[in-house]
Amino acid sequence: MKKRFLMISLILLCTAGSVWADKIDFQLGGGYNGVFLGDDGDPDSFPLGFSFFGGVGYKFFPTLSIGAEYEYGHAWSFDDGPGGDVLSLSEHLPKAYLKVNLLNMITLSALAGADIQTYRADGDKISTDTAFTAGVRAAVLFGYVQYMAVFNEERTDQRFGVGVILLK
Repeated sequence: MKKRFLMISLILLCTAGSVWADKIDFQLGGGYNGVFLGDDGDPDSFPLGFSFFGGVGYKFFPTLSIGAEYEYGHAWSFDDGPGGDVLSLSEHLPKAYLKVNLLNMITLSALAGADIQTYRADGDKISTDTAFTAGVRAAVLFGYVQYMAVFNEERTDQRFGVGVILLK
């Protein structure tokens, strides 16, 4: 009796797992990341950097999914900071996404969330800001381009990215 119950439970669990596996959406990728401060291209922008992201979501239909992702980015400025220090910016971006998958080759994602920015000069923390961010990502086959607007209190920053997407 116990053996039969265990066998039926295992079969039901495997069946349920295979059904849910089709409903789970994964995202994973990374590449170039540039951050440009202000609407007018502030000279303290950070044009040289990298970022990577990962996320998981739920597929409502084969072409539509919603989920959450985390992105980390780091960028450096060509301009010197106070005292000739090298300026850098690290970002933590928890976001939600709405993704449309077209023909399993092209995906379009709308992204929104927070951007937690930490500015550093020669490794020493200068300041930390948190702002709302929203943007889009388009992926074709294994490549992506991304644009994000970061809405700070006194300015709007621009984030651009291009790279490789491993799971979409």
